[in-house]
Order: sequence, then C-alpha cells, then structure tokens
Amino acid sequence: MPAGNGRVKTKGRSLGVMSAIKRSIVVVKVTLFCLAHALIIAMARVNGDSKYASYRHSRSLKKPVEDLLEASGVDLTNGTGLEELRQFQEYLSD
Repeated sequence: MPAGNGRVKTKGRSLGVMSAIKRSIVVVKVTLFCLAHALIIAMARVNGDSKYASYRHSRSLKKPVEDLLEASGVDLTNGTGLEELRQFQEYLSD
C-alpha cells in the first residue's frame, strides 16, 4: 500500500532544481527581451499552442518575439520597466 501523497518536497531547493522538477516553473534564460520571451511562453501555454514545449526550452522564440514587439510598438532596447509593461497590457487587453 503506497504511503506518499504524490507531492514534491520543495524546501531548501534552488530555483534551478525546482524548475527542473516542477513543470509550473519556467525559467527564461535570455537577458535581452526577457519580458517578451516570458509573455510568448505564457500565451502559448494559455492558448494551448503546440509549440509551447519548444518555447519553454527557449527554442524558436526569435520570430514570435519580434512579431510581438513590432505589433505592440514596445521598445525594449533600453530595458524593461513599468511603462513597457503597461504598453504590453494595453496591447494584450484587446
């Protein structure tokens, strides 16, 4: 008779280890346009996109990120702040 309850123990583990164990944690590994990458990954997950697995592993993201930045009109070359986040919110609220 099994005695466990199926939960993963998380106490004391680093984010790198936790992101490998738990599928709900996604680590964005890029330093440039990281907000746009995170948004593309999240939208793919919510919309049930078949490319979600490749996006989650930082593959095939260049074109969707460029399309999102062009369509939304957000400039992330100087970094990301609250203003850029608000611009994304306005664009994605439609």
